[in-house]
Amino acid sequence: MADSFGLHVQEILPLWRVTPQSPGSEEIFKLIIDLQTMNDDALAQMTLDFLKAKYPNDPLFNEKIRLIGLRNREKFQGAVSNFELLSHMKIGNYVFHTGGWGVGEIVDFSFVLEQVSIEFDYVPGRKDLSFVTAFKVLIPIPPDHFLALRFGNPDLLEKKARKDPVGVIHMLLKDLGPKTTAEIKDELCDLIIPAKEWTRWWQATRSKAKKRYLY
Repeated sequence: MADSFGLHVQEILPLWRVTPQSPGSEEIFKLIIDLQTMNDDALAQMTLDFLKAKYPNDPLFNEKIRLIGLRNREKFQGAVSNFELLSHMKIGNYVFHTGGWGVGEIVDFSFVLEQVSIEFDYVPGRKDLSFVTAFKVLIPIPPDHFLALRFGNPDLLEKKARKDPVGVIHMLLKDLGPKTTAEIKDELCDLIIPAKEWTRWWQATRSKAKKRYLY
């Protein structure tokens, strides 16, 4: 599907140009660049202009442009997403590994070596990933994301779950998407709420949710 879409991206761009600028329109453009397969000069210039407008004061702008393939303009599919990931590479920031390693915390990175070092939830030890590999498997997540809190600050998440349990369920569903009751339990039980307290906590949370959204 991506290859087919990529060949017809020129047909979508005129519609995007007349879309009012907003976070939503930026996401649409990022998706277009993620899927495009043409890599022509006009689209490269449009992508470069987009990034210049969004990151006007980035001291590493030119280096990032080289790393995402926009300097030589030969292959820049995913350039906007990759630029965002490079800009997210700061010690203490969090990412999600799409290959099954779970959420991870950035512990080091080097634009000279073109690699990032991360401690992940589901694999032991520190892992070094080249930027090329990182572009393929990492998604940046904000510090207030459910997974970032559960991995990096579980005590804070537990406090939130006890003080505002409905708010934590809302956060979980917003960040992870629709979940069944069993799947919600998998995300919270033992990891945040002790197993022996789960049933009582969940029943109280459901009761509070009904009151909040029905009245």
